[in-house]
Amino acid sequence: ALTVQRQNDCSKDTIKKPLYVYGPFVNATPDTFICKGQTITLIATAYANQYLWSTGDSTPSITVTPDTTTIYLVQGVTPCPGIEDTVRVTVREVVANFNFEMACPGDSTHFFDNSYIVNDSIIGWMWNFGDGGMPSTAQNPAHIFTGSSTYNTTMQLVTQYNCGSPVMSPVSQLPKPVADFTFSDICINDSGYFTDASAVLSGTITGWTWDFGDAAPVSYTQNPSHFYSAIGSYTVTLVAASDSS
Repeated sequence: ALTVQRQNDCSKDTIKKPLYVYGPFVNATPDTFICKGQTITLIATAYANQYLWSTGDSTPSITVTPDTTTIYLVQGVTPCPGIEDTVRVTVREVVANFNFEMACPGDSTHFFDNSYIVNDSIIGWMWNFGDGGMPSTAQNPAHIFTGSSTYNTTMQLVTQYNCGSPVMSPVSQLPKPVADFTFSDICINDSGYFTDASAVLSGTITGWTWDFGDAAPVSYTQNPSHFYSAIGSYTVTLVAASDSS
């Protein structure tokens, strides 16, 4: 018997297509730290055809500027559930601040560090008092200003992670009162009258101490009178005090 077989068999066909088996896999940027005010880009890598961040973004990467420590969630959108990862962005916050006690010209002005810090640590201080004098690296320094103006004093914190920025504050000194007075002509065995003419740039004159130069008791009246019993020259002294001293 003779069997005839066709070389071209049209009864079947073959096709090949790639198949990917999805799994719960997504990698996001490792947990990180930033200084407050800084911007950071977070990147996700996954076998996914789309991303979904807790910020609402759907791109592989997002750029964020959190004010406080924040945890960001990213999901890889695939046919399989459970593909997600998180990124914790810890915010280091350093707020430099100080206060001071006003002093009279020529006296020491005392400064006090009053800074606020989160997730960082202070390792040093740098003070510039704005008067051309020597700077200081003390936490709470004292400084005698070279003049009687208002000076812009700056404090810079040195922190472990170099966060924060300098803070500046105008520093004034207490106004010193200027004592002065007038008086009338005085005759022997008669009362002389003294009139206070003291002044202060800011504030009010609140106290007077009079020494009439004749060993008599002092007077604390603003405008006193005084009886001299002997002819002669006397040195009258007035010490004026203000509510700013």
